[in-house]
Amino acid sequence: MKVRWLAVSLACLFFCSACAHLSLKSPTEESLRETVDKVWMSKTQRKWGPVYDQANEEYKAQVEREDFIRRANLNVVSYSIREIRMTGPGKAAVTLDFSVNFTGTSFSGTTEEEWLWEKGEWRVNMMPQLNTPFGSLAKPPAPKK
Repeated sequence: MKVRWLAVSLACLFFCSACAHLSLKSPTEESLRETVDKVWMSKTQRKWGPVYDQANEEYKAQVEREDFIRRANLNVVSYSIREIRMTGPGKAAVTLDFSVNFTGTSFSGTTEEEWLWEKGEWRVNMMPQLNTPFGSLAKPPAPKK
């Protein structure tokens, strides 16, 4: 009986410590910088799955993971974070300089991304990317039954 009580107590202790760890995570500039680095490093390595995984939930509801990976054809050569600005509670703007290679020619540019704190981690807002000169990439709403 004492062994069972000890096992239950230890299980509760581990569960509570895991929950406490999750609640300590907060939207800091340092955690954002780490996430931005992770996403852009994945872009330079042409690993598009981790890039999609850091997209905001609204975007993921519109674009399937396989479709995103299939359409990803950008060859990012390098990047650097120029500036991170916290713009509100759970919101930030990140300005980056980047270089891409297209058909053997290098192009450099600057971009600004909006990052949102969702589900306990930073997510890049990819919703503006759904609108292209050729129409919206958003999937149409499911027919109502």
